[in-house]
Amino acid sequence: MPTVHSKVEARKNDEKLKTRTMYAVCFSIFLSVLQHVIQLQSEPLLIRRLVNKNPVVTAQVMANTSGLIGILGLLVNQIGGKLSDALGRKYFYLVGPFTSFVCGLLVNSFSNSFSVVTICRVLRTLMTGFSSSVMCSASLSDVLEGKQLSIAHSYLGASVGLAVIFAPIVEGYILKKTNMSLQSPALALSTLGVIHSLFILYAIPETNASVLKQSDCKVSFLNALFNLDFASINPFSFMSIFREDPILETAQREKYKNLNPNINAALDNRRIIKRLVLVSTFQSFLEGKNVNDIVQVWQREHLKWDAFGMRDFTVTYGILCFLAGQFLTPTLLRNITGRNFTSLTNTLNAFGFIMRGATEIPIIFWWCIVPMLPGVNGASASAVKSMATDRCIAAGVGRGELSAWLNNLRALVLAVAPVIYGNFYAFCVSNKIYPGITFTIAAIFGAIIPEILHQTLKISETKTLTREDKYMIIEGRKLASLQNMKKLMQTSSKKVE
Repeated sequence: MPTVHSKVEARKNDEKLKTRTMYAVCFSIFLSVLQHVIQLQSEPLLIRRLVNKNPVVTAQVMANTSGLIGILGLLVNQIGGKLSDALGRKYFYLVGPFTSFVCGLLVNSFSNSFSVVTICRVLRTLMTGFSSSVMCSASLSDVLEGKQLSIAHSYLGASVGLAVIFAPIVEGYILKKTNMSLQSPALALSTLGVIHSLFILYAIPETNASVLKQSDCKVSFLNALFNLDFASINPFSFMSIFREDPILETAQREKYKNLNPNINAALDNRRIIKRLVLVSTFQSFLEGKNVNDIVQVWQREHLKWDAFGMRDFTVTYGILCFLAGQFLTPTLLRNITGRNFTSLTNTLNAFGFIMRGATEIPIIFWWCIVPMLPGVNGASASAVKSMATDRCIAAGVGRGELSAWLNNLRALVLAVAPVIYGNFYAFCVSNKIYPGITFTIAAIFGAIIPEILHQTLKISETKTLTREDKYMIIEGRKLASLQNMKKLMQTSSKKVE
């Protein structure tokens, strides 16, 4: 009887830890997005001022710096994710807030320098993206799985929406009180960096189970760094997701002749992972950071909104995103299948984005928020991400490295999407083509293509993995590895003879 009671208590404590971790991670990403959005209006205007108020050059600078962020993110995410598997997640959360603190001071002091403003834009966005997206995803996958993980991703979206509500209000207040001093919000960025750092140190729990078990013999940062091989730091190692596993292929072809169900399950798992990851990657073409620059240009140049009109839209949008992420999206995830959720949100996102650019009437732009709410700002990938995460972990991928891989794919999109949107917009303006077509291009990449890919998966392949499914995949990998080791030993013994 005491044993049963202790198991119940242990289960309750485990659930409490999961809940506490989820809320702490959500608040951390809330603070990260505050840092990301606190210069939402002032930064583009500052850059616009530094390029003699040329809207085309402004769009190109914003797009090209976003592309650079995506390229650099490949390396930062890969190394940071791999190191977090060895050293733990907690202290890697601090990279973003520290960078925000430094960049805020630099922009405030050297606001007339184009180089300082653009370099700080790149560094701030790069590092806050790593310490929020990569570390938050890794921490959640450490403690949650299946539908719980999908719902947690939705709550992350709600936290993002909440930050989008507060940041423009604070920025607008600062701009009003400082008579539109465009460098003043940078000081708020530095302050947020300090607050976020303190929160991380005192409230974020360590979630990496392997590090917690090794608390008596911790690995030093330098040792972990020096032990990284090329495969560990290769920013394109995420491509291994899309390659065949030679060990599994050889085991099936040479030994098991397609008859072993565990080997077949492991092989099928890799094929399904490729499709799921491609779907979530294309869906990220519609994430806020990828479309924000072109949205800002559209609002300013075509809808003729001033900084405060743009602020009002952003705040309203943030409120609706928060409500959708907190209530609407989790309700959908609980009550319909992941497959139906993904198809629904892809369809609504495609409609909303096409309508956004269909006219320059402001009220239409406002109403386009409504259809996009269930899958707004990457929420459309909530179900697919949890499916891919469960399958990747069963395939033996480390959680931190997996988070880095998925975020590197998003970083690759970040390197490409704003460049496509910004330069296509500039091309349209220069050649007197209606520039609203840019939003249709976004809809094609971020909703229509992923839905086509999604439909190539069978219904059974988009269901949550059962324990039996995971067992078969893991055993298939073990069996293939054992067969490979035997083959290597036989080859070595023949060479010795």
